[in-house]
Amino acid sequence: MMKAQMKGISLMIILLMLVLTVQAAALRGTVTDEATKEPLIGAAVQLSGINTGTITDVDGNF
Repeated sequence: MMKAQMKGISLMIILLMLVLTVQAAALRGTVTDEATKEPLIGAAVQLSGINTGTITDVDGNF
């Protein structure tokens, strides 16, 4: 019984560490106008299927 509980606790800790690692990932990039190559200020950036997004800064970076 005690071994089964320890296995369960160990598995939960491993899964928690995995989730925290995935959430810590960062996505960076620059949005530019296709024709002029000028950075786009205030462009909305959002990944498909994720409710989190951001906007670009004055240099087009996010």
